[in-house]
Amino acid sequence: MLRLTPNGTPVINFTVASTPRVFDRERDAWWDGEPTFLDCTVWRQLAENVAASVRKGARLVVGRLRTER
Repeated sequence: MLRLTPNGTPVINFTVASTPRVFDRERDAWWDGEPTFLDCTVWRQLAENVAASVRKGARLVVGRLRTER
């Protein structure tokens, strides 16, 4: 949900869930891998754009999502 900081800056917090699909050659079938949950915070114009256009369940990432430590 979009909110404003005390000085009026728009900000929104949300979580992105990513569940990779894994192909098992032995079973010749696709399986869901281990889900990853990413907490996100966006500010200013991007926050307003996300609030106006993204809804729960919307696809935000197309392709493979990778994280690094």
